Amino acid sequence: MTVGPISAALDSRSRPVSQANVEHREAIGMANAALIWSENEALRAQDLPQEGATSIGRAPGSGITLPVETVSRQQTSVRFDGTRYLVDNLSRTNPTLLNGAPVAESRALSDGDTVRAGSVELTFHDLSVGDRISGPVCSHCGRENPLTQRDCWYCGTSMVSAATTVRRRIRVGCRLVGADGQRWEIHPGHSIDVSPEGTVTTLDSDSELGQAALRLTCTEEGVQVGAVPGTEGATINGDRAAEGLRLRTGDRVEVGPVRGVVIVR
Repeated sequence: MTVGPISAALDSRSRPVSQANVEHREAIGMANAALIWSENEALRAQDLPQEGATSIGRAPGSGITLPVETVSRQQTSVRFDGTRYLVDNLSRTNPTLLNGAPVAESRALSDGDTVRAGSVELTFHDLSVGDRISGPVCSHCGRENPLTQRDCWYCGTSMVSAATTVRRRIRVGCRLVGADGQRWEIHPGHSIDVSPEGTVTTLDSDSELGQAALRLTCTEEGVQVGAVPGTEGATINGDRAAEGLRLRTGDRVEVGPVRGVVIVR
């Protein structure tokens, strides 16, 4: 398999960025992070909100319910303090572990950290670590350009005399996490292709489909199944993948030997 994330280097076919859509998604508190764990031999994922705390435990009604005897009814919780996510232990007799060490007080979480509740291991994913700052944006066509570009690659407008210094934050829009822990992530305007043999690649959304059995495409509006050739075996949540299907965090992707779950921002 080809391991992501996609290079932050600007692809020559970058699209115009809709600032209105970016600002809208930020205003409604778009989730930056999620937890992934295994349940009944299938990967599960759940977004972590930026308001309130997500309780984790065996008790029904928990933010994340883990129906496992080794997990306390109220085991642990994860909350956002305005700048970072924190994990707290809630059980007096069944310590929560962060990267193998007991959680005695609030501990900050970083991308890839593992939280162990009883016998269940949950992995923390923070997609914001893959965000990048765009190159200069052409004032005429709105396309992003490399820092060294003198004329816009798309319309030819001079990048020297025109007001082309607009820079903006480009957010990671999707991360696909495999059962083996491998992960691939993409920004808007890019896609993840999965071949029947299990090769996973990240590329520009305009690229030819090639031998892929499934393409997941990221736009400013979300993530969807971009193309499904007439190949059996590409499924989303156990059903045959359908072109145009919108994906949400927790959707399970299966293509050949690839078994994964998506986090959608």
